[in-house]
Amino acid sequence: MQNEISPKTELARKFIHISTSIIPLVYYYMATKEQILVLCISLFLIFLVGDVLRIYVTKLRQIYEKVFGMLLRKNETGKTLNGATLLFLGFLLAVVLFEKNIAVVSMLFLSVSDTLAAVAGKLFGKYKIFNKTIEGTAAFFLSAFIISLFFYDKPILGFGVALATAIIELVPLKINDNITIPLISGLLFTIAKI
Repeated sequence: MQNEISPKTELARKFIHISTSIIPLVYYYMATKEQILVLCISLFLIFLVGDVLRIYVTKLRQIYEKVFGMLLRKNETGKTLNGATLLFLGFLLAVVLFEKNIAVVSMLFLSVSDTLAAVAGKLFGKYKIFNKTIEGTAAFFLSAFIISLFFYDKPILGFGVALATAIIELVPLKINDNITIPLISGLLFTIAKI
């Protein structure tokens, strides 16, 4: 469920979102799987503990909403995990479940392509399907395809996975796309390589 927030706030959220692309890039160029696992587990647990405290400790919730309130969607102020917690869970699942190249690409699909989809949708979106814009979906697909070209020498593989992931991201699933994007793209790349 998407909650309407101002374009300026959405851009601030997406700047934070895209900055997480440093994690898969560090994994690809410098870090071992074990090092990235420690990082992803640590970040996930920090945000999870923060969410649990926010949800169950009224005073902390008030402070949290005062400090971060402008960045929050309405559905992130109740008894639910925020987007950052779910993003780090998505990263963690990708690292655990998939080989390095696939994990890196699926994490970049989440941090870069999902960000570009949201920005394109906010700035240029006119045509909607399932409350998502065609323009945003096109931005997701194009950026995901370009990302895949850096990691795979078979353009048809990247094209197919980028297109399938973009289409699935368009469909309103009950699972947050911070989880579905890395899982679906990683699974599709894994199946395609078999």
